[in-house]
Amino acid sequence: MNLKRKGKKRLPRTTRKVLAQPLAPNFCWSIDFMRDTLYSGRTFRTFNAVDDYNREVLAVEVDTSLPAGRVVRVLDRITEERGHYPENLRMDNGPEFIGSTMAAWSETHGVILEFIQPGKPTQNSYVERFNRTYRTEVLDLYVFNSLTEVRDMTEEFIREYNEERPHESLGDMPPVEFAARRAGGIPCPPATPKPSTQSIYSQMALKQGTLQSRQKNSSARQKPQGVRFSRGNSRGTLTHLRMEAFRGPGAQRMHAECWVLSVGPQPSGSAWWAWPSGRLRHLDFFVEAWLEYF
Repeated sequence: MNLKRKGKKRLPRTTRKVLAQPLAPNFCWSIDFMRDTLYSGRTFRTFNAVDDYNREVLAVEVDTSLPAGRVVRVLDRITEERGHYPENLRMDNGPEFIGSTMAAWSETHGVILEFIQPGKPTQNSYVERFNRTYRTEVLDLYVFNSLTEVRDMTEEFIREYNEERPHESLGDMPPVEFAARRAGGIPCPPATPKPSTQSIYSQMALKQGTLQSRQKNSSARQKPQGVRFSRGNSRGTLTHLRMEAFRGPGAQRMHAECWVLSVGPQPSGSAWWAWPSGRLRHLDFFVEAWLEYF
């Protein structure tokens, strides 16, 4: 049978718009939710708020339930600390944001609610960028036994993120330092990538909850420039971990997979142990030995 073939529907081309950076703090805040589970399987949520001006993390509220009333109280608490309500609040179309509670709060305090288009999280990219870092370096890096452990690790991460970690988009300055130097509201110039003079590789930092860079002494064989970790499926106390080492864009890559065992509780979350071939080794030692053979 000769049936008429339906042509592919092509959408009209649109011009991409760069997300504007505010020229002063407290002009626009971005908020969003995240979700994860404890070791027991209990689900919890996080409410994240970021100032678009200097990417400063304003709050990360952690609890099993975060209704609209709780969101409003967190925003009021941030305002008390900063002394000013934002002029704009950017968010998605979640039920906590589109309800009457948020609408009444914004009308009372004169805050303009900016809803992004459904299915376009890039329009809220400032907080989405933070969400990825928070997911990679806190939520996916540790197995938590209680909400207290999540809150303690999150507070430590926020302090480091705001006060110590340099941001390339801020001229390689931490958010707090950027706000202090740009108190007059001058937009930040784009950072120029610096050529690397020494070969480095990243290792898993179990106690700090971040991927820290360590310099290695130069040798005849070039060391990996980076290591990526991704967590897979879980079977009871075992979690599948995939590691990928690379020497640069388009260069040689190598990956290894193993099952890791969570042992805890400990003050900084559960410790991770690797079980690559029947021998239980601390994950820190296993990654170190694996990189030596790469």
